Amino acid sequence: MAAHHTYLAPTSPLGPLAVSIIPDPHDHTYKLVIRSTSGSTRTTVPFSSIPPPRFLRRLFGYGIDPLTVLAVASPQTPQRTLKHCTDPYLPKELLAVEERQIIRSYKFGVAYVGGDIEGTEDGMLACRMEQTSPAFHEFLGWLGDTIELKGWKGYRGGLDIKDNSTGMNSVYTEFHGYEIMYHVAPLLPNSPRDEQHVERKRHLGNDIVLIVFNDRIEGEEERIVQLETVTSRQNRILLRKCGGKAYMYCD
Repeated sequence: MAAHHTYLAPTSPLGPLAVSIIPDPHDHTYKLVIRSTSGSTRTTVPFSSIPPPRFLRRLFGYGIDPLTVLAVASPQTPQRTLKHCTDPYLPKELLAVEERQIIRSYKFGVAYVGGDIEGTEDGMLACRMEQTSPAFHEFLGWLGDTIELKGWKGYRGGLDIKDNSTGMNSVYTEFHGYEIMYHVAPLLPNSPRDEQHVERKRHLGNDIVLIVFNDRIEGEEERIVQLETVTSRQNRILLRKCGGKAYMYCD
């Protein structure tokens, strides 16, 4: 069984925290669950994204520090008050608590295809907001309200609401008592030097639902969205919006 690291913080800037970190050697990723008073956030980070351990940890065979994994997967999660818990029964207790919880918040990914933006994962993740069309802006308005992240008091979906490290704005809505935060790829930070689009992939790659807006320009043939290029194992439902129709793919 993979090592299960659990950290607890009775107090922190985000309130009480419980963090679980589990290495998964089968798909070479770390699985994380970050629990707070606002709910649980699940995320995944590849082994390759974690910097190597420092000299002394390597010297004594300690390997990767789990808190280093947390810093990469969720930089906005405070670590100063987190304490490692070795109680072997705690993971089972946390699982039981989660099974009793009713999920009231969701995070969905949104990507754009059209114009010069190719219908591949790389094309969708590289897209800038100025490359999108008025139809895409209208579509975002239909999905929800554009909100300013800094100082945001509602469900944040893993986005930074203090220092704008995940962008200045996002799209949010409430639907029948459920909160939905959209991870809009063109609104998330992306460096031209980052060919892997790590920051955007960290959010959209962990969303169970990914909505692809396929912008069909009048007079042009429909652009092919190559969903097979989406490498995330977390995306289970992909919605492809084209013209007045929407197509759904389930994995």
